[in-house]
Amino acid sequence: MGAAATVALLRAEAGREPHDRALRELIGKLSTRSSDFRTMWAAHDIRIRHQGIKHLQPAAPRGRPPGTDLPTSL
Repeated sequence: MGAAATVALLRAEAGREPHDRALRELIGKLSTRSSDFRTMWAAHDIRIRHQGIKHLQPAAPRGRPPGTDLPTSL
């Protein structure tokens, strides 16, 4: 549920900033590397950002134990 909400927030931000090259590149990379992201992105859900702080902890890639560092070249 947290991932779906984050993708919906990202979609809302992409709508607000359609010419943001870095954002478009991020969405492209996520789309090519994650079938889950592609599915959530295709749902076209949009959420409005609320005040507060979110702490996200990415899941470890399949076949790697949790807590393993992810590559920095995303």
